[in-house]
Amino acid sequence: MPRFSVQSLRFSLGKSSLSKLLLCWLGAYVGFAVLCAILYSRTCTVSDVRENSVHGLANLLYFSFTTQSTVGYGDYAPVGYGRLISVVQSLVGMAMNALLLGIAAVKVLKPSFPIIFPQYVVYELKAHDFWFRFMNIDPDRLREVTVCLVISKSPDAAERLKPGAYDTIANYVNLPFSSWQVCPSDVHMALRTVSNNGKGAPAFRGHGEMIDASPALFFSDLQNQSCPVVKLTLTIKGYFETTGDQFFGSKEYDVSSIRCGQFEDVSKSALSALGGSKQAAALSKTIPSSSLDCTSCPYHHGCAFDVAQETRKTESG
Repeated sequence: MPRFSVQSLRFSLGKSSLSKLLLCWLGAYVGFAVLCAILYSRTCTVSDVRENSVHGLANLLYFSFTTQSTVGYGDYAPVGYGRLISVVQSLVGMAMNALLLGIAAVKVLKPSFPIIFPQYVVYELKAHDFWFRFMNIDPDRLREVTVCLVISKSPDAAERLKPGAYDTIANYVNLPFSSWQVCPSDVHMALRTVSNNGKGAPAFRGHGEMIDASPALFFSDLQNQSCPVVKLTLTIKGYFETTGDQFFGSKEYDVSSIRCGQFEDVSKSALSALGGSKQAAALSKTIPSSSLDCTSCPYHHGCAFDVAQETRKTESG
């Protein structure tokens, strides 16, 4: 049997939507009020201002709800054991009201996505792999963080502009690591795709197949400029550690947002000293590959990345 813990309860609550939690709260609130009304009716412990015993489920429900909400108009009063029942009911009612406010506040105020992405993805031609990173900017630690990278390819640019056009084929990219149990705050995480060692790229074979990404997927016909529209979509999801609330978000990168080279090193202290867009800018800083390395790359001739384009311009000029 699964072991119960406060953390597991937190995660269970966090996975539920606000509307579902409010419905559960309302059901528990009404159910407890009805239960107390039945207890009052069985024990005959409610009287009116003339000290006559109150009967009738409608009257007892009215007394039960006013007691639980701590309104107490004074037209009915508990007697005998009813005083103990009413005290317990009032305390439970106040606790449930506080719980309602807490649920609403946490769900409304908690940011939906605690991660920032850099502007670029890097392709390191010496290692022949893609390198991307992200950072948790929420003070809360993140749990069970899962990362998925998908390459999607459409027909050529002209076809994609037609009404109703959409990505036709998508493949998941091989990642050596795709999840963390814990993602700390103010720490940037980096992942690299599985390298194909410069041996080209497999053709798109069908939706959902794992492939090793390479620049060959982004080749363009530089003569007639009819390049395939290829996107890298990075998706990250998980839970906040404190509340268990889910988060989900994604970032799309196209050819113009892929840099050939390396990311600049950045320390946790340097990132923590920055704020907002400056953190994303710091994560986006790259060191371009040299022209010599570029011309020796097996993908150089048809590569659509920034360094290759600039190197070819220099060669032709």
